[in-house]
Amino acid sequence: MESSGVNISTIRPITYEELIQLGCDTTTSNCLSAPTWVYSTSYWSGTASKSNALWHVNSDADFYSRTYNVKYFLGIRPVIEIPISEF
Repeated sequence: MESSGVNISTIRPITYEELIQLGCDTTTSNCLSAPTWVYSTSYWSGTASKSNALWHVNSDADFYSRTYNVKYFLGIRPVIEIPISEF
């Protein structure tokens, strides 16, 4: 985007709180109430649930915490923050 002349203030993984705001639910362990783009692919969030586990979403709309391990091939869902002054 910066090559298009847009200033990016931050690029970071999506957080647990943002996933909850989008419609993911720990009670049902899924994101079926979220927009489909939230669970269109599998990825780690940027939020730990304990010292060795991260929240993640998978393409079946599952939402839960899992111990991070190389055997789980999950991507990331980046959040790109652009200053409001750019609009």
